[in-house]
Amino acid sequence: MAVSFTPSMFRSLRSARAAMAGFAFVFAGWLAPSVAQATEPLSVERQFLAERISFGANVLIDRKSGQVLVDPIPYQNNRRLEGDEFYRVIGRGDLVQAYRSRMTTRIALILGGVAGVLAGVALTYWSLAAPCRLYDVAARQCLTETGPPLWLGGSLAGAGLLAGLVGLFLGPHPVDGRGMVGLAEEYNLKLRERLEKESQTTPPEPVQAVPQALLQRLRLDVALTPGFVAVTAALAF
Repeated sequence: MAVSFTPSMFRSLRSARAAMAGFAFVFAGWLAPSVAQATEPLSVERQFLAERISFGANVLIDRKSGQVLVDPIPYQNNRRLEGDEFYRVIGRGDLVQAYRSRMTTRIALILGGVAGVLAGVALTYWSLAAPCRLYDVAARQCLTETGPPLWLGGSLAGAGLLAGLVGLFLGPHPVDGRGMVGLAEEYNLKLRERLEKESQTTPPEPVQAVPQALLQRLRLDVALTPGFVAVTAALAF
């Protein structure tokens, strides 16, 4: 940017320096609004959109009955909330503990069920493979077995299978999908109220007419010639 002045406007080098200072003030003031807009803090609405909870969904369709099942998935700032994070974000410590307790129970049932099935199969094999101590040839049956009774292995395997199925179908969330949506709506409402209250109680920061950072980056060059005075301004980033 170059600006030319007539010789009558500059009677001395001192007046030229004063004009340079005035030009720097105007130039920095012209750029200040755009820089301030780029560095201003998040507005209430933008901060609300960044912290609010929204939902996606997994949609399942039963081919036999045609029933549509919707599994809501919570998100915050385009990031999925995994595990008990949803309850931690909304500040429900009781639901966090309930989630962890149900998850522990679920894992215990699944692992216990697998162990029960394996133990039952092993006992059943032992019962079938154990030699007979006293065999009735006429009745063609074993009167005294050396291994565990056959019903014990079968019962243990059946109980383990049942426990594993209960663990698989036991959901870790202490509330259903509709309840999660209701909790999120309540959280979003309180979040907006808190942000609006904070914006009203927080005093605005003073704004400088010419930011000091701009003045430090502004470089002015003056060239004095018999015919004119040229002032060149450059802003370094």
